[in-house]
Amino acid sequence: MRYQIEWLPSAEANLQRIWLYWQQEGAALSNVLDAISDLRSRELRGIAESCNAIERTLQRQPLKVGREYRHQRTCRVLENGPLVVGYDVYEDERRVTILAVSYDDRRN
Repeated sequence: MRYQIEWLPSAEANLQRIWLYWQQEGAALSNVLDAISDLRSRELRGIAESCNAIERTLQRQPLKVGREYRHQRTCRVLENGPLVVGYDVYEDERRVTILAVSYDDRRN
């Protein structure tokens, strides 16, 4: 049985900011060099592929992937491509809540 994936509004908003940054930044710079336009396309494709892979993976086996992370509370962290997500797993409800997402260009 699959897990249902839900995004906290703040995590979803941050994913939108990441996406818009690469759309706008790349568009502004693409006038300078065609190479920048290629970079923008690769980054946007990488973000979309990473997001889709994260959701597919978390739907199937959220406790077998990622690692436990403890700061102010305990959650799990999964890295895929340029995206890093923090999430909670509710086994009884077969639900995963994505708490936060960040972009790490070193991972791309």
